[in-house]
Amino acid sequence: CQRSMDQTRLSAFAGFDVPRGGGTLELDFGKAVPETARIRPFSRVQPVRKGSVWSVRIDRPEQFVMEFSGGGELHVFADPPWEDVPDGPDVIRFKPGVHRPGAIIPKSGTTIVVERGAVVHGNFVLAGVEDVKITGRGIVDGSTLPRIDHGYPGVRYLASCTNRWYSVCGSGPVFAVDGKRLEIEGVTFLDAGRWAMNIVRCDDV
Repeated sequence: CQRSMDQTRLSAFAGFDVPRGGGTLELDFGKAVPETARIRPFSRVQPVRKGSVWSVRIDRPEQFVMEFSGGGELHVFADPPWEDVPDGPDVIRFKPGVHRPGAIIPKSGTTIVVERGAVVHGNFVLAGVEDVKITGRGIVDGSTLPRIDHGYPGVRYLASCTNRWYSVCGSGPVFAVDGKRLEIEGVTFLDAGRWAMNIVRCDDV
């Protein structure tokens, strides 16, 4: 079942490509600027405050967490530059905006592109497929998916392919079974009901 909100906490995150030569991430809090800020891991160069702005230099792709006095934090995904995929008959593309496709069931040889700025409320069901790639810099959001629902299309499809019921399928952003040469790169999985990636009996992932 879904946990109640008093058993969780909200947390912010930001994702962006690091330009060649690096740059500076600036966070302007206005009048609500926190008194202190720190980065985990502590071995990293720490942020600097000037007035209402906390800033940190980023020279290369990396991931870290900024923690602020008062209990808030920001997860930073400073990504390497992403090379787009040309459109074609075997490309499924989610452009910036909110999408609600539910279960996405690609065939072998498909490339799925989730562009930066796209939020996809759905999941990817890869059953017995080969050479499928999921790439991009967008978000796959599992918060609206059913936790356990044997009537969910992704679960029914997996059952027909494998003669087994996979009750977790409705909640995981990726559920792959009996696949080969699968690639998942660059996307952000948000609010997965159980596991972000469920990989079962697959080769060369």
